[in-house]
Amino acid sequence: MNEAINLTLNKLFYQWNIKKQKDRTGLHASGIIVADENFCFREHVLRYFYKSTLVGSSWIRLLRIFLQGWYIHKKWQYLFVMGGIAESVERAHVNKFWNFYFTPDATITILNKKVVVEIKSHTMIGFDKLNSPPVDATRQAQIYMHFAGIPWAMILIENKNNQEFKTWMIDYDPQMVVPYLERILYLKKLFLVFRQNGKLPKKHDRCDFEGKKNPRAKTCDMCHLCFNNIEFRNEFRRKN
Repeated sequence: MNEAINLTLNKLFYQWNIKKQKDRTGLHASGIIVADENFCFREHVLRYFYKSTLVGSSWIRLLRIFLQGWYIHKKWQYLFVMGGIAESVERAHVNKFWNFYFTPDATITILNKKVVVEIKSHTMIGFDKLNSPPVDATRQAQIYMHFAGIPWAMILIENKNNQEFKTWMIDYDPQMVVPYLERILYLKKLFLVFRQNGKLPKKHDRCDFEGKKNPRAKTCDMCHLCFNNIEFRNEFRRKN
């Protein structure tokens, strides 16, 4: 009986993810700023043209973590609004030229500056080691500043264990954004190629060599589509 109960409860995390995503299409900042060794052009082309198929215990574990982080974001966003410093909260912006959308956690006015806010949460061990803003948060804040036209960002990291937090103010650095703009432009070309002849980019090197059992593939929401044939993928094709 316990297994049946756990299965039922775990399905709730999938339902939450489906409701939250609302079947989004296009490129999002969080996917573009991934480190070079983990970035996959094939994954992004698949995500643009096909619906996600989350399968396996690895995704259940990640969705639990995502939902916990989501509530930490909601707490800070509520506080920004309550305190009267929020300019906007979780507002989606779409850039049609770049075929790109981004959703800053918040835009607030603090110390007489309008800033983009990027919120992350870390466990005690990771939090205690932080003496500077995390690289992933910095990259994401930089691309948000670029497209929002705001030259400052505040990175806020919360300790999941005791709710302590650290903050850093950073300035916009246009050089940091260049590699990600180049990725977006190249992806636009790959989208066009797929529309013309249905050709996908090659698999990520680790996936091509190790198959779908490698750690990267297990946490990729496009894995099930990537390793299946076109007949299977067509069942999940978007109308775009």
